[in-house]
Amino acid sequence: MEPSGNSTVQVVILDSTTITNDIRELFDSLGCSSEKAHEGYFVIDVPFNLDYTSVQNKLIELEKSGVLNYAEPCLSEKHSIV
Repeated sequence: MEPSGNSTVQVVILDSTTITNDIRELFDSLGCSSEKAHEGYFVIDVPFNLDYTSVQNKLIELEKSGVLNYAEPCLSEKHSIV
C-alpha cells in the first residue's frame, strides 16, 4: 500500500443558520469530495492533483466571516507547502 497523497480537512459549522450541505457543495465545486458526519460537521478530501490554494483560501474566508472553523490534521506534502 502507498499513501494516496490526498489531504483531509475537518470542518465545523459555527453559524447555526448555515446549512452544512450548502458548504459541502461549495467545496465540491472546487474539486473536493466530502463526508458529512452530522449537521454542522463534515470532512473534506482534497485530491493530490488539486491545487490546495483555492480550497485553503475559501476555508480562511469562511472562517474569518464566522461561518466555520477547520483543522488540517492530514495534509499531504504537496498541500502543506502552500
